[in-house]
Amino acid sequence: MAKERTTTLHLPRPWEHGVVWFLAHHALPHGTEFSLRGDGPGEPPRHTMLTSPDGSWCEVHAEAEDGSRRVHETGAHRLWGIIEQAHRQWLALGQLGWDRFGLSVTREHQWIWLDEPGRPLHART
Repeated sequence: MAKERTTTLHLPRPWEHGVVWFLAHHALPHGTEFSLRGDGPGEPPRHTMLTSPDGSWCEVHAEAEDGSRRVHETGAHRLWGIIEQAHRQWLALGQLGWDRFGLSVTREHQWIWLDEPGRPLHART
């Protein structure tokens, strides 16, 4: 059963915020997909959905008048929570641009780094 909560993160399409999506995408489960959904036929998209192959999913609803958004989330991974964490990390790093990040890949590992490969932010095997 999905849990409902609220978020004040205003990224209706997180994949459009390059650096945050880059950080989040590396932490999201492999194969995570995203989509938009409207309220009915011919309506513009208002809801963001993320799904992963392990059955985790979230739906983030359109923004309310107070700036919050309802989130329904379930599964082994809190997908919207990963987006929120990536955004918090980006803010804590001083809202850095692309020029400060790098990605290194070997046969065994891949990692995102800050300023130089010896300063990893995320690692994945």
